[in-house]
Amino acid sequence: MSTRVSKVFWILAGYFVLLGFIKLFGSLEYDDAEQALISTHLALGYSNAQPPLYNWLQWLFFELFGHSKAAIVFLKHLLLFGIYLAIYALAKELGASQSKALMALFLSLLLPQLLWQSELMLTHSVLATLCGVLFFWIVAKIYKKPSYRLALLLGAVSAAGFLAKYSFVLLIFAFLLLWLADNELRARFKVAYLLLSFLTFLFLGTPHLLWVAQHWQEVTHATLAKTIHHKNGLIELLKSIVLFLTPLWIAWIFVVRSWPNRLERRLLTMEGIVLALLVLLVILGLADSFKERWLLPFFTPLPALLASTYEERYLPKLQILGYALLVGMLLFFIVRIFFPPRPTNSNLPIQQLAQILKPQKIQSSNLVLRGNFALYLDPNGKRYQISSKPKAGYAKICLPYLHSHKEFCLYYKEIK
Repeated sequence: MSTRVSKVFWILAGYFVLLGFIKLFGSLEYDDAEQALISTHLALGYSNAQPPLYNWLQWLFFELFGHSKAAIVFLKHLLLFGIYLAIYALAKELGASQSKALMALFLSLLLPQLLWQSELMLTHSVLATLCGVLFFWIVAKIYKKPSYRLALLLGAVSAAGFLAKYSFVLLIFAFLLLWLADNELRARFKVAYLLLSFLTFLFLGTPHLLWVAQHWQEVTHATLAKTIHHKNGLIELLKSIVLFLTPLWIAWIFVVRSWPNRLERRLLTMEGIVLALLVLLVILGLADSFKERWLLPFFTPLPALLASTYEERYLPKLQILGYALLVGMLLFFIVRIFFPPRPTNSNLPIQQLAQILKPQKIQSSNLVLRGNFALYLDPNGKRYQISSKPKAGYAKICLPYLHSHKEFCLYYKEIK
């Protein structure tokens, strides 16, 4: 890795360290609060009916660094940093020069779902996105020189992606359909390789698949509740794709000057198959509601898949834009935590409340409150039912929001 590339990744690493330090002064948002609440033990499945791999990793980080905000932030930032590394590596694997691979990295910073939403609220999707970029990287290597090692790796990453987010199976099916349709891929990646990948996937995924079979109604209900809202599915899908890709389209107008190379076109075909599968889900009635962040594992690799088409002279401008976005993210969280114009989940005074109440256990319908309090439970304290709204028989306690003159009021009742 050259000095210029190393400098970029050192700056990225510094950004994640500094942003992580800033976030330690705030409270946990929804998905992070959920991790604090349920990732305290190992299980084949969890109460949120999501795949368990992120929870397993979070459990490991809790074991290593304590049940703390630092462990939650560290894991997410390590995965996000890994995504940018993987995007650069994928672009290089597809034949891009160092400058064009860096352009792919800086273009990926334009995705608000990756730069902003992943930092603010996502967990499982972050891990699935890393697996998605690695999946494309492995397929690119398979096209060049397949091996049993790559077959094992493909099965392992497929299992990891599935254990991160169930929707990852769309990418697996897309590869299988590409394998059936592409004579070159089928000739290189022989049936024996494919079988080895499948057996690896089964070996790693079967324990959780057995859990899913036992909790099928719970899992399907949680999944369909997110994807079916009786809307016009095709319009919803188109809207989500347009919103997801619009920043890239605007940038590509300026940086794209040639056609993708042969290998890039093969992997773009796989993305096209994913899109066709999404349309099929709509037609079958299995999905008619989409959020842009759900597309992260599938379309985050796009900047790398088009890397050979960029004109290198635009790298300095993209670099300035990318660094400006990173500074903007730091300022956003500084304002959100230290100078909030309005109360948010990022500036709840949970630690101060926990020091006063000294709770041993918290019961609440509010996951954000329960997850935040879970970091400060006192084994010798009292058990409480809490609410953010007034309730009959509940006592009231008010404290200023973190770094704010506005008050946060909590209502609590001791559980005898």
